Amino acid sequence: MPECDAAAKLPLVPQPEWFEAPVATTDSAASGIDEGGEPDPGLAGSWDCVFEGPMGKSNMGLVLEVDGVTLGGHMEILRKKQPIQRGIATMDGFEATALVKVTFRKAEARIKGTRDGDSIKGTVKLPTGMVTFEGTRG
Repeated sequence: MPECDAAAKLPLVPQPEWFEAPVATTDSAASGIDEGGEPDPGLAGSWDCVFEGPMGKSNMGLVLEVDGVTLGGHMEILRKKQPIQRGIATMDGFEATALVKVTFRKAEARIKGTRDGDSIKGTVKLPTGMVTFEGTRG
């Protein structure tokens, strides 16, 4: 029996040698946030978010870890956890990238936002378009 993608319940198809899985590409040069800015340790923790896109409202969880201006952790959409890669968090805002599954393939989701006390808001840019989100500390 062929190996299957547990989430999609489809057989995995061997990829040609030249195929490379997508890797998050956000780096400090692509970010509008100054890495030399003042760190925002208050961003660390769990956040319960709601994003609104073309198909209505959906929940998104963010568990953020801050080490200096480096942002890590994971986002959870549709009960799937996706690690955050190449994140930056300063008092000016935060930005990070996660790889998410979109229509049977992995794609880059670019998260950008700001924190005001115990609330955050911002955007998530996907290949299918941009959605806005708001959240409160979980």
